[in-house]
Amino acid sequence: MKAFAILDGLVFCKEIGVRSLVVESDNEGLVSFLRQGSEIPPNLEVVLWDILQAGREVDVREFRIVRRSGNFVAHDLGKRACSLDSFEVWLADPPPWLQPSLLQDKKA
Repeated sequence: MKAFAILDGLVFCKEIGVRSLVVESDNEGLVSFLRQGSEIPPNLEVVLWDILQAGREVDVREFRIVRRSGNFVAHDLGKRACSLDSFEVWLADPPPWLQPSLLQDKKA
């Protein structure tokens, strides 16, 4: 699930012209592969190679591991996404329901 979320995010960044970014995840195995090409289950190979390709297209500077305690925004976005029937995008201010998580991540 997290691999597909990263891929979708990178594709979206490409579509709106975002360049030069850092991708963060609390999934060490996923980040390890994206950094070094370590072993992965065959069922994830295609999506991970797609992430690397999309990352080159938007100039990902780093794939970074973050502790769960510094990843409240990602956790809340994932929960929210599971309850949606469509795609939501915020290009300016974050929605009010996300602001407490942003503050928690900033403090972590």
